[in-house]
Amino acid sequence: MPIDDLYVPKKTDSKGVLEPFKTWKMAKLAFIRDLRLVSKTLHFRLVNGMVYYGLSMSSEEFGGSIYLNFVLTSLVEIPANILVIDNCNR
Repeated sequence: MPIDDLYVPKKTDSKGVLEPFKTWKMAKLAFIRDLRLVSKTLHFRLVNGMVYYGLSMSSEEFGGSIYLNFVLTSLVEIPANILVIDNCNR
């Protein structure tokens, strides 16, 4: 294979991590967007944690079999985690 037949693409300039912060308007938009995402994520994680903690602590008060109570509290986690993942766009 001759060397002339090889195609090497030209290297383009990388924008870098600081590109969104070059102008004040872009920095403000990037900060607001990131702040909204972080606050939404923290809110859902807090609510999910509180529900999980509350159900796991009160599962012995349900009455009946402790094994059935364990299964029921475990099944509650599945829709909660799906809601958190869907709402956080992951």
